[in-house]
Amino acid sequence: MIIISFLNLNYLKMKKILFLILFLFVSCSDNKVDEKRFYDMYKEILVVRKLNEDTAVANPLVKELYKKKNYSQEEFKKDYFELANDSKTFIRKVDSIRAVVYDTTKNIEKNTKEEDKNTSPN
Repeated sequence: MIIISFLNLNYLKMKKILFLILFLFVSCSDNKVDEKRFYDMYKEILVVRKLNEDTAVANPLVKELYKKKNYSQEEFKKDYFELANDSKTFIRKVDSIRAVVYDTTKNIEKNTKEEDKNTSPN
């Protein structure tokens, strides 16, 4: 009887340990997208593209951003599609970022024009 109790106790311990290992494995292998990183990068790309409408100028600047942020274009694309799975949240955040970028770049363009007007000879 003691041997059977001992075996049952070991079985329960092994079951708990196995469950714990499985839980740790699943939680560690879950590759969640770093949303802040993605949305910050998205915002910076929009700013570059808005301020440099010529793609010949903008594309090298965007490539430089990828390097600077240690973020590959492929990884960005993967994260984009992963986040887009939750379409309502994704659209809301992207629209919000676009609005901020539009306002920011509008002010930058306005200030640049004023500076050009003030520095140009009359």
